[in-house]
Amino acid sequence: HTGTLAFGSFACTTAWILKIICQAVLAEEEATSINPCAKCVYGCLACIVECTYRFISAVTEQAYIQTALLGTGFMQSGYVALGITVRHPFRLALVSSVGDLVELVGTSAVTAVTGILAWYIFVESPLTDQYSSPYGPLLMAVCMGFLIGLVMLHPFSVVAIAIMHCFIIDEEMAGVGNPENTPEPLKALMTSLDERKAKE
Repeated sequence: HTGTLAFGSFACTTAWILKIICQAVLAEEEATSINPCAKCVYGCLACIVECTYRFISAVTEQAYIQTALLGTGFMQSGYVALGITVRHPFRLALVSSVGDLVELVGTSAVTAVTGILAWYIFVESPLTDQYSSPYGPLLMAVCMGFLIGLVMLHPFSVVAIAIMHCFIIDEEMAGVGNPENTPEPLKALMTSLDERKAKE
């Protein structure tokens, strides 16, 4: 599905470029305007542009997941993914939040460990006499640790959302509360979360 990847990337890139342009124009207009109503309008427009960009990015990510699961094109995958998001906002928001948290903590841990090891290698070791300043290599090592951590942990959040999509599809095909192909631990976890949400 090269076309799906290309179309999704094009949509996200176009939305990002429009967001940057609109934010620059709105910031300039807001700075030169002395009318409070105009400033309020500019702020609302900036908010709309930001929300539109985030919406397109979210739908594109969900559409990619549906394409990987069902093999459908971008538009159909986006439609199905948007329907799942509207029908199950709590579940997807919970999984997305946990995935983002794990990604943040994991990336931070990898970056920190890399920075500590790089500090001992470039600052505390006898090799420090071989170069004028250890801070350039140290900064490079920390940046590499951050990128490696991000590459390692980002798939976790995407896979977590994909698993939730699979669970929801299985549940809707078999009937609510009776998914046929879901492992028992995941089924028990989702039943517990649904019961807790129902009590609230």
